[in-house]
Amino acid sequence: MQRRIARRLLATGVTAALVAGTTLVVAGPALAAPGDASAYGAQAELTVDIAGIQIVLDETTVGQTAVTAPGTQTSPTDDYTLIDALLAGIDVNGVTSTSTTGPAGSSSSAAIATADVDLLGLDLLTLSGVTADTTCVVGQDATAVAQIANLNVLDQVGVDVSSGDIVSAETTLEGDAVGALAGVTLRVEVQEIEDATATAATASALVARVFLTGTVGEIELVNQIAATITLANAECETPAIVPVTLSSITPPSGPTFGGQTVTISGTGFNASTTVTFDGIAATDIVPNEAGTSLTAVTPANAAGDAVVSVANPGSAATLPYLYVEPSISGITPNEGPDAGGTEVTISGAGLGEATGVTVGGDDADIVSISDDGTSIVIETPPGTGLADVVVNFGGDNDVTSPEQFLYVSADSPQVTGITPSSGPTAGGTTVTITGTDLADVTQVFFGDAEAAIVGEPTDTRIVVVTPANPAGFTDVVLITSGDDAERIDDAFLYVAPPTSTTITPGSGPTTGGTTVTIGGSGFVPGATTVTICGATIAAENVSVNADGTVLTFRTPPCAAGNAVVTVTTAGGATSTTTFRYVSTAAAGAGGSGTLASTGAAPAPIIWTAGILLLLGAALAAAAVWRRQRRAE
Repeated sequence: MQRRIARRLLATGVTAALVAGTTLVVAGPALAAPGDASAYGAQAELTVDIAGIQIVLDETTVGQTAVTAPGTQTSPTDDYTLIDALLAGIDVNGVTSTSTTGPAGSSSSAAIATADVDLLGLDLLTLSGVTADTTCVVGQDATAVAQIANLNVLDQVGVDVSSGDIVSAETTLEGDAVGALAGVTLRVEVQEIEDATATAATASALVARVFLTGTVGEIELVNQIAATITLANAECETPAIVPVTLSSITPPSGPTFGGQTVTISGTGFNASTTVTFDGIAATDIVPNEAGTSLTAVTPANAAGDAVVSVANPGSAATLPYLYVEPSISGITPNEGPDAGGTEVTISGAGLGEATGVTVGGDDADIVSISDDGTSIVIETPPGTGLADVVVNFGGDNDVTSPEQFLYVSADSPQVTGITPSSGPTAGGTTVTITGTDLADVTQVFFGDAEAAIVGEPTDTRIVVVTPANPAGFTDVVLITSGDDAERIDDAFLYVAPPTSTTITPGSGPTTGGTTVTIGGSGFVPGATTVTICGATIAAENVSVNADGTVLTFRTPPCAAGNAVVTVTTAGGATSTTTFRYVSTAAAGAGGSGTLASTGAAPAPIIWTAGILLLLGAALAAAAVWRRQRRAE
């Protein structure tokens, strides 16, 4: 449908039919603030009022949009007739425009499919494919682009205005229709405008101006402006930078698989604000209306310190955040009645985003989760035996406690003793477990490893052979055929086999009594023996340091020769060092000499020998002197 637009129109000999159209604004607003954007499809002004010929059209704009606050305005595509008279006609078809602005930038565009302008009986210009586009993005220079196709001006076909220079064409008015204007020269100047600075841009696909020059009666016309027509115009200004400041992020840590909703406080937040964690974009960013806080959902990231960057176009600030691998260090208490209802504290790290907890596969009630994500308090559901405690974080993100929860019932076995209470890490120790209600026990575990039951358990006694396990204390768990269970915490000590690497001194007299130091590992204070030359030195006579790396003992008497030193603990034995017993005479001879010694200290002997040598030399010299005197 063709829209007919009227402002103020007079035409000689014609009464124009005028219908008000849509999106009509008289004159575009002047851009006065950063971030403003506007566009229009066509604008025209006619000012011919000479010698009884009046063609007057106040400045009229169609297809206009304008924004001064964040948002977008679009003019729907439409056709318009700005004027329809005997001596003037302006038709523009397929007119549309869009204006957008926001904190990141503003932009505008306008387009016309075809345009046809007649004036004073002339086909002034026709064209098709007209567009104008501007962009004003924060941190970038503004841009303006205008395009026009198939421009014909008067009798000139395919006029090129892409250079931005003014292109003109002229003709002489003639014919009865123009009356007294016959003989006047009409000149048309057309120009494409692409004007952009660092922060503002204007694009006009076509600006046409019509001038009249000549004599009409007693009136002298010299470049008298008759019409100004602009087709497809767009303008924008770059928004001012909104600075970002940050004060806090809550909580300050979260799980490595992300999904945690954090609240960031500061200033300058808006719809264009972005949030990244070590460069990885957060999701679901929602700022409040005041721009002083926002919420965001963390992305997955590796464990450790991360940099949170909150940015607006042209401004950014950072905060620290800690990614924590969710883990469970323990549960307290670790047992309770099979009816459930026990309040259990799950301790660990990165637990703040837990969505659920199960005990033995059944949902537990979450009582509370600490703000720092280091603990969860639950209430256990009913259950039997040993049950895994699993914290869920959504999806497949589960963390299982290294310690199981034990459901205790009236039928659970009771343990009163475990003998022996330690053995080597290699396993193989025969252990006797005593207590009550043991006859129905079908499985015995040392830690996570199952022991071998020897023979048939009785009501008061079970014999098992220990499995291999790492060094350290481990729980002993008994399970009955009815899934009742008993757990004795830290009931058995696995001991690594000892190693000996150094012995100081490496020798001593056959009479014994030498204090010897052995260096190595796996020595157990109060539970380490030393065997040498067939004699075993009891543990109470072997001194071991706290970390089990050094022991000392005194040698027993033994015959001369090398003796193997064997160090024994519950973890095994090592025989990699030797001690050399030396007889008293051999010990006095020294380690490297070849002469036998009487046992006296060597220093006086050396001094005596030296004096005798000097005395002998003196006597010899005296004898020579006497012989020389006799010869004289």
